[in-house]
Amino acid sequence: MTFRIPTLVGAIFLIQANAAELTGHWEGELRKGSAKSPISIAATDSGTTWTLPACGWKDYPFNTVRADGNRVELGYGSDPGWTLSGTLNGDSFQGTFVRGDFNADFSLTRVPLDQPYHEEEFDYENGDVHINAALVIPNGPGPHPVVVMLHGSGDHEMVRYRFHADFFARLGVACVIADKRGCGKSTGDWNKVGFVPLAEDGIKAVEKLRARADVDPQRIGMTGISQAGWIMVQAAALSKDVQFLIVDSGAAYDVEREGFYDYEVMLRDKGHSEEEIRKAVEILKADNAITRTGQGFDELKAKREQLKNVAWYRDLGLILQKPDSTGRDFYRKIIDFDPRPLLVKDVNIPVLWLYGEEDKSVSPQECIPILEEIQKKHNKDYTIRVFPRADHGLRVPPDPARDAAPFDVLADGVLDAKTQWLRERILK
Repeated sequence: MTFRIPTLVGAIFLIQANAAELTGHWEGELRKGSAKSPISIAATDSGTTWTLPACGWKDYPFNTVRADGNRVELGYGSDPGWTLSGTLNGDSFQGTFVRGDFNADFSLTRVPLDQPYHEEEFDYENGDVHINAALVIPNGPGPHPVVVMLHGSGDHEMVRYRFHADFFARLGVACVIADKRGCGKSTGDWNKVGFVPLAEDGIKAVEKLRARADVDPQRIGMTGISQAGWIMVQAAALSKDVQFLIVDSGAAYDVEREGFYDYEVMLRDKGHSEEEIRKAVEILKADNAITRTGQGFDELKAKREQLKNVAWYRDLGLILQKPDSTGRDFYRKIIDFDPRPLLVKDVNIPVLWLYGEEDKSVSPQECIPILEEIQKKHNKDYTIRVFPRADHGLRVPPDPARDAAPFDVLADGVLDAKTQWLRERILK
């Protein structure tokens, strides 16, 4: 027997017949000294995937699966990629995990799959755009509360959200995950639209959910990270069927300010003065003026020539795009979006806001006072949590005393905060 292994890079590898013993669900851990990190593997006729719960990753496909007798090597990624190489012995799989110059031992045991939910195809349309989606729903008749996952910036396929779907479904909350428009099997192109069409992509999922007998139409919410925060606010303003939001690292200020903050943090980290940072922001404002109006390109190009040997400008790393570039076209559609008026006037539902203390993309130090003021003045149901040392992804660097893999891990308390909030606001 042979079966194909789906990959992230388009190549096809075959698992040999003598590796058929790998089939099943495997639970175990990586070990480095006294440090341990859980890991699991699932191998079926349709492919072999891995899950690292501490990192918030689930069901990512291996690039390669190779076998020689009872020796098996599983590979993922590149530059540097990592491998699990070991020996299969019945229901035991043990060996070495390697990434670059880091290595750790691993041991896995084949166990029955504990999965109190199932997955259904959940494709839907938004006008002429087809969205490829799945509904991960708890077993049993319901009616269940549901969250619809919205996407952050850039390209996103649904595999990035399977960890979240698993988390929610185990709590009793169904979850819709999807390929972002223009990604995976979804049609359209997110580069050519602004936040309203992306919000409507999520709203169409809500509308389809409301027609199901196993879904509670009064408990349908949305969740997502970063740019998804703006899009969720837009969706909740457009549709009263959105009943709650869980926002990871979402900015409470406008898109342009978020762009400035990115650069300010980067230049500050490189040791530049506040006056140099102020000058850099003036350059960014001139660049944004080109985005808005199409005017000023030649003037900024000349200014760039004057500054090319200035340290703060070199470190700014600004790529001067032509006025009609695709990047400017998309940014033009979103640059002036500000969630504050919508939060004040149109969004009157419970919202859980989660921030990393050391986020270098969105400033919790600026966002939290904005939210607290809106909450106080307009009687909003906001819960705000900040996680020490956490970054934009709500992750922290691995702790050698606790983590046995060289990957950033979810900050302590993130999942607990979501669990508590859902039990208090939604599940009760």
